[in-house]
Amino acid sequence: SLLVGEEDGGGSISGRGVCDLALVAFEFGRSAAPGPLTAVNAVTMAITRSANAGQKADLLPGLLDGTRIATWAWAEPQPRDRLGTVGLTAARRGGQYVLDGSKAPVEAAGSADVFLVTALAEDGGLIQLLVPADTPGVSVTPLGTLDLTRRYGRVVFDGATAPASAVLGGPATAAADVERQLQVALVIQLAEMTGAMDRGL
Repeated sequence: SLLVGEEDGGGSISGRGVCDLALVAFEFGRSAAPGPLTAVNAVTMAITRSANAGQKADLLPGLLDGTRIATWAWAEPQPRDRLGTVGLTAARRGGQYVLDGSKAPVEAAGSADVFLVTALAEDGGLIQLLVPADTPGVSVTPLGTLDLTRRYGRVVFDGATAPASAVLGGPATAAADVERQLQVALVIQLAEMTGAMDRGL
């Protein structure tokens, strides 16, 4: 809830959600606590910043009370594994989008109810869509990891369809939204790593 506005049911103690969340992440790392802290917070921040009223009402209550899990499907496997490279396509077909491609590694892919998918639109720009994990054409394969507190997976979108109402924000702001999500995700992850190193030392 720390990156979610008070008007949407969230809020932070200091009024600076990222700072407060960094403190939580530090303790997460120090305790080697399991759970998709970075993934869920990146998505809830994106929703509170860019979603419409219907999307917020549908997703935020479950994400805030922990009964639902969302994760950001952004990174891609080789040969598109360079930072910021997006190859998964979202082609507009009538009133819906057809998704083709794969994302990996995706944190909490196997337990997620919803994927925030960053894709390449037909005009070459970025677009983000909220895609339920049980959508036909979406499959998840677990990946091995050295970190026993985290679970990752490869998510394949093989002709998976999403309605136009699944688009988060708009194409004009998608690139800036993705950059902001990445910045915040890196801050959370680095704070968690610092906590783990502090405990180790």
